[in-house]
Amino acid sequence: VFIFDESQEEITRYVTKNEPSALRGGAGNDTLILDGKQFFSEKGRGFDIDLSVGTLNIHFPDSAQGSSSSQRYPLRATLESIENVQTLTNGVSIVTGTDKANDIKSRGSDRILAGAGDDSIHLLHGGTQASGEAGIDIYHVSLRSGDICITEDGVDDSFIQLGWRTDLIEKMEIRENSLVLTLAFDFHRHRSTVCINDVYKEADGKRILINNKLTFITQDDCYFKADLPEQIEQGNPVVIQADILKPGLPEHTFFLKLDAWYVPLNQNTSLYIQRIAKKVQLFTGASPSAYFGTRIFLDYDSTEMTSAHAVFKMSKT
Repeated sequence: VFIFDESQEEITRYVTKNEPSALRGGAGNDTLILDGKQFFSEKGRGFDIDLSVGTLNIHFPDSAQGSSSSQRYPLRATLESIENVQTLTNGVSIVTGTDKANDIKSRGSDRILAGAGDDSIHLLHGGTQASGEAGIDIYHVSLRSGDICITEDGVDDSFIQLGWRTDLIEKMEIRENSLVLTLAFDFHRHRSTVCINDVYKEADGKRILINNKLTFITQDDCYFKADLPEQIEQGNPVVIQADILKPGLPEHTFFLKLDAWYVPLNQNTSLYIQRIAKKVQLFTGASPSAYFGTRIFLDYDSTEMTSAHAVFKMSKT
């Protein structure tokens, strides 16, 4: 594993003499991790990681004025026998994979071209565009706000694993030639979309199905395919139903038997407090995620409740 610590600083570092590093992975699966977090847009600058050619560059937006090719794409490192990548959090990276299996974790608004091979692509941030290209690819879409775009050729099977439960899929529809899933959240009103591009193509005034090899897997382990018509003559958008291959599992509920319970921050949790419990304290940690929360089921009728209180402990930082 190669860890590029505080890699966001490299995006703006002024280079007087370019002496790129050399990273050699050798046998086995090796990973390059661009550690750190980008807090500012840096005018669109980001990393360009090309595993097929073996280069790590800094890329600039196309609107950059008066820049030569060497200035716009300065080489930071050469890469040899590195198969996997984790991009900079909140960054704007471009990742090009090889014709073998790659594991790519996209943590920013990235553009992923995974290349041939059976790839595993983790989409952890909104605004990402990913193309698995040839091979049987698996996409892991994290439960986050934002829009994700996926492109597949429809030749091989593709699997899209969603961080949402089945009941949080608000709708599926064909918009133009794309399949779009609208996804809701338990604890806020935001909506996310997952768009699979070019599921249909235009021919003779109709839309003809060209990719029916998409299998979706939800957080509650439901497997389904979109019930896509072979052709669409009119209508935009067109609502699509799910063809359930395997029903999902019921959400697990914890029956509290302890007087104190520490609520996990980065997952949805359901708790059941029994009538026999005289006193139960629930504790949460600092900086809880806005995407996750806790449901508390009480073994009481609403008329039996007299009051509800929340206690907060604050400290100076």
